[in-house]
Amino acid sequence: MRILYVLLSLMLIAGLAQSVQAAAPAPAAAAVSVQAAPVSDAAPADTKAGDSWLAAALLAFFLGYLGIHRFYLGYTAWGIIYLFTGGLFGIGWLIDFIRILVRNLKPKRGSYAD
Repeated sequence: MRILYVLLSLMLIAGLAQSVQAAAPAPAAAAVSVQAAPVSDAAPADTKAGDSWLAAALLAFFLGYLGIHRFYLGYTAWGIIYLFTGGLFGIGWLIDFIRILVRNLKPKRGSYAD
């Protein structure tokens, strides 16, 4: 049980850190002449293609009452609500599981990778 609490804490901290980084202002640009890079259709290597649908479905099935699937999909506030209410008393967990199975509940950052 202690391991579960540690994992939940780490996931919460990671979600809060991403929120803080997204809200931080960008540094001021220096007056340096920069040549434009060639345009490419390939995505940058550091961007995430998307979350796994299978992982979201498994998290929702086994740990849905704790809201772990909501943390995974990027909905941190909903994850906290699910954590303290037992998956909205089981009803929200069931609805979310069905929505993930039919791919109606998408990740906050876009779409599923698979």
